Amino acid sequence: MTNLFSRKGDDILDTDDKTNQHPRENNRNILGIGLGSDFGDKMSTSLFAKRYSYHSSAYINVNYADVEDYQMVSLSDSKWGYGFTFTYFLKPDIQLKANYELTCRMPESQELFGQVFTSYTTNFSLKPESSNNLNLGIHLNKPLKQNNFFSADINLFYRRTNDFIKRVVTVTSDESHENISLVRTPGIDAELRYSHGNQFTFGTNISYQRPMKYDPKNDPTQINALVPNEPNFFGNADAGYFLNDLWLKDSKLTIRYHLQFIYEFLNEWNTYESAAKNPTQWSHGIGMVYSWKKGKYNLSLDGKNILDAKLYDNFSLQKPGRNFSVKFRYFFKKI
Repeated sequence: MTNLFSRKGDDILDTDDKTNQHPRENNRNILGIGLGSDFGDKMSTSLFAKRYSYHSSAYINVNYADVEDYQMVSLSDSKWGYGFTFTYFLKPDIQLKANYELTCRMPESQELFGQVFTSYTTNFSLKPESSNNLNLGIHLNKPLKQNNFFSADINLFYRRTNDFIKRVVTVTSDESHENISLVRTPGIDAELRYSHGNQFTFGTNISYQRPMKYDPKNDPTQINALVPNEPNFFGNADAGYFLNDLWLKDSKLTIRYHLQFIYEFLNEWNTYESAAKNPTQWSHGIGMVYSWKKGKYNLSLDGKNILDAKLYDNFSLQKPGRNFSVKFRYFFKKI
């Protein structure tokens, strides 16, 4: 897989801006190979390896003193990643899962170069993340009587991330991204789903994680401090009800409800109870879709945050309030 980004600016109000005289480029490549094996109907394994590489270049000021010194600077790096997966059926409807991966996340173009006409600034010294990821889980897939179906997933995970890339926002300066030398994140995910034929569905999932900074050499005062601006406890639920041949033949009415929950989390580096926090948030949404002529015509109504709760992003910037939208879709030809 290859991803190539190239940007060249043009500012008619500042034609002498030296950063616009040369393109900024970010070329990222991932090459992978894998081998899978099945052992009867119960056990499966796979091994894989990946080669991550990137090359970035930009025309930047390398002297932050009074005298500017613009030069073309380039960065190149490559890393190996690898891992394995393992699955085993204890019973036909109960499966154990385990996997490990050493992976790499290369800096995004916005993280390296900033973003035009926003407060994002350049940090061309960003390093790629490398992370050891371990997952253990169990999956239940259970058909029930009278056309009912139930499934459940529980997963434990542990992430050990070197050079963790974090967005930094301060009151006195522009936003940028920086590396944290080591972040350790234990956590758990759980998901439940239920359906009754093709008439009703319900699902919910919940996650708990604790991303903790560990840098005793450079910052011994914040050992195991929670990384701010990262939700720790969150989840959502959804339900859907379906009616066929309502009012018209070959029609379908879908009614949906969605709930999102985020528990309060830190907004700043602080190990004390007085640290600034994002408040606990609840968001409710509804939706209806009516389709007829076997889906050729579709009319939908969508309502987000219908109780007009105050919602915030991870950096305490308030999101838009209650919103309703109507959409009509027509298929000239269904394939």
